[in-house]
Amino acid sequence: MKRTFLSASVVCFVVVACSDPPPPTSRAIIESTVNAVGVNSKHTQKDCPGIAAIQWLNMGGFGNPSTGTLPRAVENNSSEGGGTAVINCSVKKAGDKYDVAASAQITGGSGGNIAITGRFTESGEQAGIRGVFTRGDFGRFEQTDCKVTYGEAPQGIAAGRIWGNLSCPDIKGSDGLKVCNAEVQFRFENCAQ
Repeated sequence: MKRTFLSASVVCFVVVACSDPPPPTSRAIIESTVNAVGVNSKHTQKDCPGIAAIQWLNMGGFGNPSTGTLPRAVENNSSEGGGTAVINCSVKKAGDKYDVAASAQITGGSGGNIAITGRFTESGEQAGIRGVFTRGDFGRFEQTDCKVTYGEAPQGIAAGRIWGNLSCPDIKGSDGLKVCNAEVQFRFENCAQ
């Protein structure tokens, strides 16, 4: 009888000791615009009617060292911009590259969604990246050959995180009538790896 009790105690201890802690919550910072003209745009207001220049989705903030403002990342399922932040991201090592699937959304009437997918390297300009921008008031825009650049460190990529600048100079509206310019500075952290 004592032996059975001791064995059960050891099993309980082993089960508790072997459980993994929950993974950290995904978080992001997003600053994005969609407009007719931009640094990389070759379009005019005629190509992108009805969108003069809007901030598509902003989440958190990158901060400003000159003013002492610290960066503010937003965690998945937290309140943000009058809605709820929904952050899904995966940055997985694939040989000498990384497969990235990352999206950030703020739910609600004034919210929006940005999704970035593609295969990335650790340095240089990343080509062939898919960018999808969606909002209830402006619809859906997509470009499959966007580019991502990394700025100075700590921007870059590693398993579970990515920070860079996405440029989609020919992003097309699903209505077939608009071709606009989209720019995003993004930072995703605590992603699946």
